[in-house]
Amino acid sequence: VDHDDAWYRMQFALAPPASVVGEITPRYAICGDAEIAHMRALAPEAKLILLLRHPVDRFWSQCQMKFADGSLPQGDQPAMRLFDSSNGRPHGEYSKTILRYCKHFDPTRILVVFLEAIQRTPVAVLRDIHAFLGLPPIPIDAMEVTRPLNCAPNPTPMPASLRARITAAYRSELEILAKVLAGPAVGWLDASAPSAFPDSVLQLSAHHVEELKRRQRQPLGLRPRRPDPLFCI
Repeated sequence: VDHDDAWYRMQFALAPPASVVGEITPRYAICGDAEIAHMRALAPEAKLILLLRHPVDRFWSQCQMKFADGSLPQGDQPAMRLFDSSNGRPHGEYSKTILRYCKHFDPTRILVVFLEAIQRTPVAVLRDIHAFLGLPPIPIDAMEVTRPLNCAPNPTPMPASLRARITAAYRSELEILAKVLAGPAVGWLDASAPSAFPDSVLQLSAHHVEELKRRQRQPLGLRPRRPDPLFCI
């Protein structure tokens, strides 16, 4: 099958004209500028939803999936080789992902949703996503949206040695996220710090983009080791 633009459009051909359609893959987090520019040309009015979880936990979940399907041997060293690949560390560098997309899409067309918010207030998250997409309010079954899906049967804790190495590698990223996105990202950097949940989602703005750019230019040695007060939107 030739997976060209015509093929992609055909995937939504049967949807009613007034419906909102979309799809999802974690691979979008590591798309380069040329790929994102192509996405923008293909769907200039698209709205994007970025689902975020603690970068270290995200990486360990990726490892466990690969352990289960046999594509990654068990052990710290195979995990570190994956982390050092183009399919590892870049997935959790959320600030860089946001900046790449904001070169081509207006930041107001990007909604950030934290895993912690989905866990705490799933109904509120779903309502905010509906509003972001321009959908009318609809009744939401709280029991249905809290029903666990795709749960790991026996999740294995991340080895302390591996967690320490991955956390150290993401330290700079965690500092940037805590300062600019705030909310659960504050707890990612410092588990003892209070993490506010003023809203279930975060609507990006041009101010967020400028802050991300500024902090990425700031030398690591000059960054404070603890987050500032919560960034207000």
